[in-house]
Amino acid sequence: MIFTVFIYFVISANAQMSRADLQKMYMDYLKTEGYMPTLHESGNHISFKSEGLTYYIDINDSDLGYFNLQHVFWHIESEEDLIKALVAASEAGRKTKVAKIYTFGEDSMMCEAAIFIKQPQDFKDHFARLMRAVRFEVNTFREEANKL
Repeated sequence: MIFTVFIYFVISANAQMSRADLQKMYMDYLKTEGYMPTLHESGNHISFKSEGLTYYIDINDSDLGYFNLQHVFWHIESEEDLIKALVAASEAGRKTKVAKIYTFGEDSMMCEAAIFIKQPQDFKDHFARLMRAVRFEVNTFREEANKL
């Protein structure tokens, strides 16, 4: 009985977290960690810079148990560039955990690290490692692309 009540309150607490709550939580955390986050005018994502590179956090209020960190980083100018990028992404994906690289739009590559979490605020426990995973995946991609 107590367990059932506990589960109800956990689910209720998550169900009540709004898009604005998520935005505030992510923005506050990033500021605390020394980043200067910007909320996109659509409200769908937050951008911030780290070591001169721009990263994004998706605001996903339809699945509070999912956290997603992204970095758009590679420009594709030709079909040859695309083939090179796809091969490098495949090789990088074989050598890394959690992060993945895929085409984004018509002319870019994106690296994404995503996890499932129990509570929305649990992303804080994984954030630094996700940042490292994205950096490692992108660096591995670049090394592989330079070999081609």
